[in-house]
Amino acid sequence: MSFIGKVVLITDASYGIGADTAFHLAKNLGASVPLTIVADVSNEAERIINETVEHFGQLNVLVNNTEIMMKGSGLQAPVSDFERSFDVNVRSVITRSVLLTKFSIPHLEKTKGNIVNITTIASLRTTPNIMTYYISKAALEQFTKCSAMDLSSKGITLNSIINPITRCTPVYETFGLNTEQAEKMLEEYKKRYPVGTVGDVYDTLAAISYLADDKSYSLLSGVLLPIDSTIA
Repeated sequence: MSFIGKVVLITDASYGIGADTAFHLAKNLGASVPLTIVADVSNEAERIINETVEHFGQLNVLVNNTEIMMKGSGLQAPVSDFERSFDVNVRSVITRSVLLTKFSIPHLEKTKGNIVNITTIASLRTTPNIMTYYISKAALEQFTKCSAMDLSSKGITLNSIINPITRCTPVYETFGLNTEQAEKMLEEYKKRYPVGTVGDVYDTLAAISYLADDKSYSLLSGVLLPIDSTIA
């Protein structure tokens, strides 16, 4: 898909996956640098959408890159751990995504646009002793499926890209990992995955392009697309 002539809004694009995607897409769009809006998504979602549309005149794709990582625990964890996990991973992330999606609808309806949520493989896979985190993440995928159904009548598609591991980003600090430890962890992941590697920013861009293609893939909506280097 060519993004020439299209306007793509990416949240949490100051570092990591969001920053990589924003700069690569800006280059693909023919822009030297992307428009930067400094704001708190939780309180200023409407301003973010409005400033984008005022600057470019339209909106074609919204990328909800609002992942938050935190430690989780298993059945022996206190109830407070579950409450905190849902407060951070469900209430905070979904609220931000809901607000951005809500305010983007009138503009995306005009362009028959697309929404792409970037989430985590924790919603589909399991790992021992991290139940609180994984359960909370499963709720995000229902947000994708339910929203996709609600928006279908408006000609807007909504899908999720799951677990686009690109490189070590500051988000790993949430788990108490420094850069060296995070790099080591990714090297271990490569050994587990049948394809022998983890993804990079181009895999994320390819997935966004695939799901945001309003010509060839307009029938795809509510899809949870894993690009986590595993084989289902």
